[in-house]
Amino acid sequence: MKAEIFDAASLQLQRGRNLVEASAGTGKTFAIAMLVLRFLTEEKGAGNQAIPLEKILIVTFTKAATKELRQRIRSRLVEARNILEGWEDEEKKRGFDLPLRKWAENIVAEGRQQRVDLLLRKALCDIDQAPIFTIHGFCQRMLGEQALESSQAFDCELLSDIDTLRLDIARDYWRDLFYHGDGGVESLLLVDKRFASPEKLLQSLDKVSEGSHFVPCGDFDEKISCYKKSLAWHLENIRCWFSANGETFFTKLCEAEESGYLNKNKSFIRKWREWWQELTTWCRSDQSRTFFSYPEWLAKETFIEGGFLRKDHLSFVDDWPFYLKAQEFLQQCEKFRSIHRFHFASFLQQETVLRLTRNGYMSQNSSIIHLSTALKKKESAWLRATLANRFDVALIDEFQDTDSLQYHIFSSVFGRGDKYLYMIGDPKQAIYGFRGAD
Repeated sequence: MKAEIFDAASLQLQRGRNLVEASAGTGKTFAIAMLVLRFLTEEKGAGNQAIPLEKILIVTFTKAATKELRQRIRSRLVEARNILEGWEDEEKKRGFDLPLRKWAENIVAEGRQQRVDLLLRKALCDIDQAPIFTIHGFCQRMLGEQALESSQAFDCELLSDIDTLRLDIARDYWRDLFYHGDGGVESLLLVDKRFASPEKLLQSLDKVSEGSHFVPCGDFDEKISCYKKSLAWHLENIRCWFSANGETFFTKLCEAEESGYLNKNKSFIRKWREWWQELTTWCRSDQSRTFFSYPEWLAKETFIEGGFLRKDHLSFVDDWPFYLKAQEFLQQCEKFRSIHRFHFASFLQQETVLRLTRNGYMSQNSSIIHLSTALKKKESAWLRATLANRFDVALIDEFQDTDSLQYHIFSSVFGRGDKYLYMIGDPKQAIYGFRGAD
């Protein structure tokens, strides 16, 4: 993609994908309004005819932004008419901004004032019906109008609040994980506060977009199985270690406490006896479904780097019988938790769409997922062509907050052939990275 300085009044408009980077204060809304003006008055669409306003799609993120864009575009078109009508009045002409004056100079030089005035009058009459949407509004409209081609239910109802549904799914997942599991390896997850309850598990994904891309749940099964086998081996080894070294380790801890070697500023000095009791209970009961807290305390590195011992007595633990594979065990635990969170995120996304569809509902984000999925199917050529025929131009505002699914929709429909796709944004103002924007 060739980089050029963006001059809204005179830069040659290009078909295909175009990225406009506009920093804060440089006038993104102004640039969009200027682009609409130029497409209306300069470019040709289907049948080599002027592009009407209803063929210019404008997409932004909020309803408030759609209202502002509509108002700014209306104002720009009115100003364009006014400057052409008063072109001979030099003083009046100087009251307009430079980009508009440059645009008007080109129109006058080509002798097209009357033709352009007719185009502007028509556009102003149609401004209230101009296709200016939020991303969710656009996807819902297209799915509704192309229900057959997109395999969407005809009478699908928009459900604005799906929090209760998501919590129900989280509860089902959590119960299946911990009630139906063997109570061994799965208990390692409960050491992490994010797995303490269905509510906590769901809350841990609050910053993950419903429309973020996740691989299918089934793709995780093999990896989870591998981690379970590895961790089961570690759990058996910890029990063997405790049987052989537990009494010695406890004696060393008592000596450190009695000798004043433990750091009084750390919580370890207050909690270690309770921790030891949990460890003892777990190691002596093969049926225990509750894993002991702070498994990291089995590692020598934790005592040294965690500051559990006073600095002048660090060598005291040199001969302690720590669990030698503790670091490897802890790394496996962290990976096991991470892959389960990914698994849950994938399950939550897929199950949300499934339950909404089954009950005749659609959420705002599921409309994006539905449309993107429909456009990825082998038989999607007809759908792409149908959507592309609706518009000659697509202007995407706040593009820095567009995620991969949204980009796929616009690039696959408007980023090819004879369509114009302009993506306008500022990477420095990206605020939706947490929900998949890239």
